[in-house]
Amino acid sequence: MDTFFFLRWAVIVGGVLAVWALVFWIGGASLAGWVASTQDRDPVAWFFLGLVFTPFVALAALAALPPVAVEERARVLSRPGAGVMPAPAAAATLRPAA
Repeated sequence: MDTFFFLRWAVIVGGVLAVWALVFWIGGASLAGWVASTQDRDPVAWFFLGLVFTPFVALAALAALPPVAVEERARVLSRPGAGVMPAPAAAATLRPAA
């Protein structure tokens, strides 16, 4: 048996594992982009965040953030007087339909 057999085998296995790791890394970043799009966030930005940092970090950050619609609704309702109907509109909703 050749003395370099094990070395060649290790290089081949290492290359295959590196390719699989790259495929899973890009797949995880794609998953982060898809999750971001379901939460009304920029999927391209979250894809690249998943590439730069690990996809697990990007997915954990997305899981911790509420969807944009919820944030926007909270920001609108936090304004003074938000969610309060003007008196004529409130009175119209309380009157029975004729």
